[in-house]
Amino acid sequence: MVPAQIKILIKLLLDLTFFFLVFSIYLINSFRFMKTNHIGMTELSVKSRIDGVYEIGAFKAFENHWCPNLGSIDAICDNINDWKKAGVLFIVFTSFAHVFMVFGMVNLILKSCFCCFKLRIMKDLENYIYPLLYSLSLILYVTVSKVFTLEKPMYYSDAYNVKAESGLVLMFVALSFSLVSGGYYFYFRREINGYCEVAGKESFLMRNVEKV
Repeated sequence: MVPAQIKILIKLLLDLTFFFLVFSIYLINSFRFMKTNHIGMTELSVKSRIDGVYEIGAFKAFENHWCPNLGSIDAICDNINDWKKAGVLFIVFTSFAHVFMVFGMVNLILKSCFCCFKLRIMKDLENYIYPLLYSLSLILYVTVSKVFTLEKPMYYSDAYNVKAESGLVLMFVALSFSLVSGGYYFYFRREINGYCEVAGKESFLMRNVEKV
C-alpha cells in the first residue's frame, strides 16, 4: 500500500507540472494560420518567405502598421481582435486557476508538515476549483480565437489552414494534468486528510511534551 506521504507528494507534483505547463504556454505560439503567421497569447510573429527570419510584435503593432498597409492579409487582420481577446481571457482565468492551485498546495504542505496549521477556508474545494477554472479558460480561448473554425481564403492551398503548434498541444496536456490532479485528490482525500490529522495530533503532543 502506498504511504499517505507519497500520495501527498504525487498530488504536489501533479500541481507543479500543471503550473509549469501553463507558464510555458504563455511564452510559445499556440497555432499557425496562413502558413507564415504564428499566433501566441500576446503576440503574432510572421516568418519571412525570403530569409526565414521572424518578425515578432504585439497584436496592436500589427493592427496599426501591417493591416492598414497590406490589404492581402485580411484573413489575419480580421481576426486579430479575437486572438487578442482570447489570449487575455486565457491569461486571466489561468491566473485565477493558479491562485487556487497554489492555495491548495500551501494548504496541503502546511497540514502535512506543520500539522496543526490548517487553511480550511475553502474546505479543500480549491483542489476542484482550479481544474474547472482552467477548463473554462481553455473553452474560452478555443471559442473566442475560433482556432478550430478559421478558414483560409478561397484559392489558397491547404498549407494555409490552421496548424496546431506547441502551445495548443500543451493546453490540452495541461487540461489532462489538472483533471487528473482534481480526480486524484477526490479519490485519495480521506487518506491524505487522515494522515494530516494524525500527523497534526502527534506534532501537537510532541510540542506539549517538550514544554513539560
